[in-house]
Amino acid sequence: MSKKILSWLLIISLVINISTIGTFSYYQWLKPEKKNRSERYRRHRESLQKKLGLTDEQSEKMAKLRKNLFEEIKPLINEVKKNRSEVIELIKQDSISIEQINGKIDRINDIEKKIHKKATANLVNYRTILTEEQRNKFIEMVAGRMFGSDYRKSRHSRSQKQKSNSEIKNNK
Repeated sequence: MSKKILSWLLIISLVINISTIGTFSYYQWLKPEKKNRSERYRRHRESLQKKLGLTDEQSEKMAKLRKNLFEEIKPLINEVKKNRSEVIELIKQDSISIEQINGKIDRINDIEKKIHKKATANLVNYRTILTEEQRNKFIEMVAGRMFGSDYRKSRHSRSQKQKSNSEIKNNK
């Protein structure tokens, strides 16, 4: 082999090795670690405590309610996952039974309805822990998460209308 070909092979090999080492290094040392669930929950709890101005006692009570809720709904969540997997398996089959698929979908909807009812009951229980001002802030936060920017936009437009209506009344 000529020196030119060997030189090119060496350069290509070097580039591949450097790329491999760079990629490995990024994923091993530089990429931020994913936070585990308990760490995310701790940060969420601290954020909620700060935003609502919760006392330690209020925060503990809410944490206990939340923990109880998750223990209660965990089997339901697992059942939803199982049924979703079964829907996928039914779809993969050569002879597809839409009745079976619809039955699984109905089952998933029933389970999710139970989860939503339990979560809503938990939110109602939070109300007993919070002061009126904290409740209002909390409801705004929950509604914002449930409905996203649409809720915030509609809320903003309602407050603007109320403001302009009160200004009109004051000018009379």
